[in-house]
Amino acid sequence: MLESKAPENNHDTIYEQLFENNDVSRCVDDNEPLVLDAMDPNLSITFTELRTKVRSLAVALRQAPFFLEEGDVVLFCTKDHVECSIALFGVTAAGCAACMLPSIAPVSDIQRIVQSTKPKAIIAHPDTMDKVNKVDNNKDDGNPIPVLVIGGGESTSIPNASHLSQWYTAHANIESLPRVHPDTCAFLILTSGTTSSPKLVQISQRGMAARIRHAQNMPRSLLFPEDVKPAGFVMSHVAFSSWIMICSNCTCLGVPHYVGDFWRIQPNLDTILRKIQELRITTFFLLDARSMTRIAAMHDDDDQQLKYDMSSLCAIYTGGQTIPQDVLQATANKLQATIMSAYAATEAGVLFTLGYASPSTLAQPLPRESIPAEIKLVNEQNQEVPVGEPGELLVKSSMNAMGYHGRPDLTAENFDKDGFYHTGDIFTVNEDGQYTMLGRHADVIKTADGHFYPKSLEDICMEFQGIKQCVIVGAFSTKHGQELPRAYIVPMPNDRHRFDEEQIERLKEHVKARVPLKSMALDGGIKIVDELPIARSGKVDRYKLRKMAHEELENDV
Repeated sequence: MLESKAPENNHDTIYEQLFENNDVSRCVDDNEPLVLDAMDPNLSITFTELRTKVRSLAVALRQAPFFLEEGDVVLFCTKDHVECSIALFGVTAAGCAACMLPSIAPVSDIQRIVQSTKPKAIIAHPDTMDKVNKVDNNKDDGNPIPVLVIGGGESTSIPNASHLSQWYTAHANIESLPRVHPDTCAFLILTSGTTSSPKLVQISQRGMAARIRHAQNMPRSLLFPEDVKPAGFVMSHVAFSSWIMICSNCTCLGVPHYVGDFWRIQPNLDTILRKIQELRITTFFLLDARSMTRIAAMHDDDDQQLKYDMSSLCAIYTGGQTIPQDVLQATANKLQATIMSAYAATEAGVLFTLGYASPSTLAQPLPRESIPAEIKLVNEQNQEVPVGEPGELLVKSSMNAMGYHGRPDLTAENFDKDGFYHTGDIFTVNEDGQYTMLGRHADVIKTADGHFYPKSLEDICMEFQGIKQCVIVGAFSTKHGQELPRAYIVPMPNDRHRFDEEQIERLKEHVKARVPLKSMALDGGIKIVDELPIARSGKVDRYKLRKMAHEELENDV
């Protein structure tokens, strides 16, 4: 078991950890731009402005006309915007719980969450107001839920709506903030839903403060060289725990960071590369697997690669799914930047590095990590496994979530009586303490002659020429009476035409010759696709793929 190593301190609320932490030396002056709009950098907020506006909003929410109380829920359904930091930290400074919904959520999902959490206020954006307007948003007393709109714009047509800026400028001189208990719920965050139906994770003030503190203690050399003025680019969505963590850490450390419309920018690699050049980005937070795979596959004469100046870029962070080491290394070499793939869970925070790659010109060893948690790998009998043996990752720390909103059954199932969170992720660990992820327990493929994880099969497939992405899922076949592995393959752009029936058979034989179990052969078939289904989190949606595979097998597609 890996024991907790990091010391605790007295900053047990989010506001204290971010704005009253004298143990941190910020990278830029408090009056320099800190949060900036990636598409319009003139739209920005300094640390001093952010602190003042957060305090003002927190006080305003506790007074008329809102009269919010500690523990009340405030629903967020907004696009990414610089004002999101004011809204997010202001709501939690007031002692309320920020319930985060993706801005692309359908009205039915918003309605379901409203009924479940009973929010006392809603944070929206002009582009999400139409959805919010369609929700039955009356409080228990029959009065409409007040809506605070970020992003400026014209007056809204909803009578109970007002601009957020009206309230964070209402109390210019704030001497004291509402008292907030560290164990009060601060966030309700939806899980990704890539392996099962989404759940609302409850994170306390103390838990989020501990997560910020853990990231704050990371060596700054992993973010940018000492002699470089940092500039971060946050490629995540405000409703995701990654956005909250990255923006919190950048705020605490005083790292200027650019935010932008995730849903518009993230699919467009050309826009990402152009913005890195224009804004002289040093640290890119969360380059997705699809973009990384595309960059790794670029040829030296690729126009897109040569078109932009990436010389400012020092470090890239990624996460959410396992990325092959050769892809990490190829991307690091192409962009001449260090890449780190982090393992994190909404329920437990960021824990350790899964993958690391550095171009030969910048090669440096990855510092041994100090994890403020007890971590162990256990078998199905909940017994610790020896070094090198696979086991489920269990985590116990002050960063752990409180549980799942409205689901005491799931909370009891996933958080045991000893305080460990059962991640459902299967790992091995070597003598040096390096963890290797094999997959999720839910992804395991169960056959008559053994159980195995898709990753080993996916790695074998990726050895075959012309494959850009490969995901393998197990789908139950009524005909065979067991699960069969079925592969979904995205070919390289110039190799799509090569994957005819003969090439698919060659791939099957390639796999069959290399697997230890007969049942690991791709008897569920291979399907060539242009792209893989992606969940709202940006991860490959294995849950959807399993359903698709089952239907296709049953229909002999």
